[in-house]
Amino acid sequence: MRCSPAEFVELTEQILRNGACLRFLAKGGSMYPSIKNGDILIIEPLDGKKNQARTGDVIFYQNAQNRIVVHRLIKKCFLKNRLIFITRGDASAGEGEVVSLEQITGRVKAIERNGRKIDISSGLGRLISVFYALACPLIIRLRPIAAGFLRYIQGFEAYRSLAKRIIKADFLYRWEPLENDGGCFLIKLLAVDKARIAGSATIKNFLESGPADYGWWISDIWVNWRYRGLGIGSHLIQAACDYAFQHRASEIRLFLFADNKPALRLYQKIGFSRTPTPEIDERFRQDLEKTCRQRIVFKRSLQFN
Repeated sequence: MRCSPAEFVELTEQILRNGACLRFLAKGGSMYPSIKNGDILIIEPLDGKKNQARTGDVIFYQNAQNRIVVHRLIKKCFLKNRLIFITRGDASAGEGEVVSLEQITGRVKAIERNGRKIDISSGLGRLISVFYALACPLIIRLRPIAAGFLRYIQGFEAYRSLAKRIIKADFLYRWEPLENDGGCFLIKLLAVDKARIAGSATIKNFLESGPADYGWWISDIWVNWRYRGLGIGSHLIQAACDYAFQHRASEIRLFLFADNKPALRLYQKIGFSRTPTPEIDERFRQDLEKTCRQRIVFKRSLQFN
């Protein structure tokens, strides 16, 4: 069943408060690779024994924005004689989030993936959970170095030609509606190889934004590293342009980091060009002071016959 974030919070509280286990579909990548987008999570209640949550457990709690979060417990400590929990997603290298005892309602007992049930609360699963809690920060720091080297190799035409010969994949492209709240319409295009997501792109149509943001945008373009060099990114972007064109859009925009040379070449190759947008450029200049990376806007005109 589908429900709004507020309805989901209320429903999960009722189920866990009654001592029953909760089973739901995981969305997002903050806990990758231990929890993947599309996994089924089984949550056990912790009512009355929340302080027994152990370092390495994946806990189920409500954050300050009243949304449900599933992150790993990396530390327990006392602050002003009050027990607090520090949580962090496995895909994050940050300092973590402070969570109070009252915010926690359960913890992940098991994960269902591809028809297989993985117990993470005991035995080998418990040892792996502790490993993730200790090793993930180091892995995350090393990941950009490895990813940069891989992107460098994948930029060569020889690699792309070889990849197309070796990787025998049959991609299915499908649309997945996300939401339509009256002010912003979102739809995602997925590239699927058998049961594995090979890539995705989101199309946004801002209906009630200011002049700078109004209109069609492509965002969150992602291709699984295993499938890079096969033309998936180009196909996703072209399909997004075609979708916007079919819905009478005259142009479509996206933003990217100015130092992302491969992406710059790709977008220019398929008809995008840099477009100065004073209001957005000023916003990006403010972000530059925080992130030290410059974002720019690219636009492609969509012509009607």
